[in-house]
Amino acid sequence: MRSTEIVRAFWEDVWNAHAPDAVDQYVADDVAIEAGGQEISGKDNIKNWVKEFLHHVNDLHVDTIETFQNEDGTRVTSRWAAPPRRCRGGGPR
Repeated sequence: MRSTEIVRAFWEDVWNAHAPDAVDQYVADDVAIEAGGQEISGKDNIKNWVKEFLHHVNDLHVDTIETFQNEDGTRVTSRWAAPPRRCRGGGPR
């Protein structure tokens, strides 16, 4: 499977399925991401961050706009959109 296909599957299987534990299928134990200017590292911390995010945006759905990789597939980037939804405890965001 190409790296771009893995990233698209990650969006579907983790975020769109609202299944934080599916993170285990896609990331290494020493994973690190940056989100909102904050670094989150470690598989368990990523799963907890996803759980917390989905708790607040309970009907999140991510639409992939484009995903591409470098020549050897070791670096991937994805552009996506999340249409406005209702957040827990409030109106549309």
